[in-house]
Amino acid sequence: MANLQSKIIIFENKKTSIRLALDEWDAIEYICKHENIKRNQLIELINSSKSPYLTLTSSIRLFSIIYFYSTLQKLQNYDITAIQSSSVSEAIHSII
Repeated sequence: MANLQSKIIIFENKKTSIRLALDEWDAIEYICKHENIKRNQLIELINSSKSPYLTLTSSIRLFSIIYFYSTLQKLQNYDITAIQSSSVSEAIHSII
């Protein structure tokens, strides 16, 4: 069983608790570092773009999967210009 960890996130002047597996938090931190974006900003982007049928937690998980899948696809195609484009915007548009 995965170790879960809750973190308090502040966005839109509200505090909310998000519970993810440690590896999921690591993935979010990696994305933030790679894309030079703060975690709260990324969570706010995800929240504002998510489907109304998904919870914030499930949207974060879906975003992470799409982000890494998109990045992997670009690497497999060996297209340097595609690799340099932002995977964040692609993943955000995919969770709508």
